[in-house]
Amino acid sequence: PRSSIIPGWELIVDYKTYLACIGWIFVLVSGLLYLYQAQARSFIFLKTTSARTILLVLLTALLMFLTINRNKVWESSYNFWEDIVLQAPGKARSHNNFGCQLLTKDKFREAIPYFKRAIRMEQGYFDPYNNLSYAYGALGRIDQAIWALKQGIQINPYQPKVYNNLATFLIMKNEYYLA
Repeated sequence: PRSSIIPGWELIVDYKTYLACIGWIFVLVSGLLYLYQAQARSFIFLKTTSARTILLVLLTALLMFLTINRNKVWESSYNFWEDIVLQAPGKARSHNNFGCQLLTKDKFREAIPYFKRAIRMEQGYFDPYNNLSYAYGALGRIDQAIWALKQGIQINPYQPKVYNNLATFLIMKNEYYLA
């Protein structure tokens, strides 16, 4: 079932559908060839070899243009996750990961709403809390960073880095004993 037309719950799992695509691509190409042959018989201008060649070149150019355009999304992680947020606005992971891309560009204030949205979308999703605390910490909002980490710990108490981050923020507040 992982390699079929059944959608996976993960956001980006296209590598798992390659094997199943072979059959679907065969069906698609067969259908396109059938349509091409049907149209070639009915349109007089497609009866010559040069007309068919021109049509094929134009179709190939169109597909190349569309492919190049789509591949611009893969130029950077930022572009990729920004596109995913636009294409899948209902996925918490897309908002969390785009927020992380904003963090790498030191856009801490802009990242916070993406983490909050991810938290609202999926209550048991731990990662946005940790990332939200990082953004708050970078902005000097230590109390909010501590709050976010404590919320994350309630969801998943088995993350050692979170305790380390929490202790670091507590030390910043001179709460050494608690740290």
